[in-house]
Amino acid sequence: MRRTLLLLPLVLGACSALPELEQPSPRVTLDGAMVKLFGDARMQSPGSPPVENPAIDLSDLGADDREFGFGGRVSWGDTFGGVELRYFRWHTSSSETPVPGARFGTIRSTASVETESQLDQVRLDWIQPLWVGRRVVGDATVRLGAGLGLSYEEWRFITKEVPPTPAPRADENLRMKPDWGIPLVLGRAEVAFDQVGLRLDLGLMDGHFGDFDGTFVDASATVFYDLQRGVRLMAGAWYHALPATGVEGGLRYDFDAELTGFTFGVRFDV
Repeated sequence: MRRTLLLLPLVLGACSALPELEQPSPRVTLDGAMVKLFGDARMQSPGSPPVENPAIDLSDLGADDREFGFGGRVSWGDTFGGVELRYFRWHTSSSETPVPGARFGTIRSTASVETESQLDQVRLDWIQPLWVGRRVVGDATVRLGAGLGLSYEEWRFITKEVPPTPAPRADENLRMKPDWGIPLVLGRAEVAFDQVGLRLDLGLMDGHFGDFDGTFVDASATVFYDLQRGVRLMAGAWYHALPATGVEGGLRYDFDAELTGFTFGVRFDV
């Protein structure tokens, strides 16, 4: 206990030495994304004991269309760090696609299927600036930061047999979510030249959180342009990996999925 009390002034001193937020204020961001689902999934079939099936590429279930997602963010801070609350939704549905020889739960290996997938994400982030270097390269300003986040995500993956598959037709409805959320360790790096800049963001966590089990990765690279005072345009690339393992209808499944694509948005200072 005495050692902890002795270290406390050092910790507080280190925190006070960190860069402060520059003119913090509320901000609102409107987000869009064109993303595609990659990965594979496997699910046991009924039996005694249940039958173990090989993994099926998600494209073989028709779940590989690039679709539009939308969302928004409300934040308080400066142009680099602070606190941010975001929401994002993405949804896709496929036309019928023959399953290539492997079963997926109760879905037959000879069936044609229709697949629907949806992601809903609510996330709270906090980024603290750690270092600011001005005129590091020419007129560039470089910022480094780190922080913590909490993400609540719900995946829905629905596959159902459709004609010409003969009746009765089966379906599988997987709903994957954490018990309360996924904690994240966050890192951010940014280089800015006057009105133009590049930002790199990374969120990582490994563990078991409800139906999600494995290494969570959220990474993005964003180019931004300050159109005018208080208005910023953004475009970039996004990678999002969230593996899941669970049981549905007494059958175990593994869902190893990744979302990749392009993002765009506009931010307004309030």
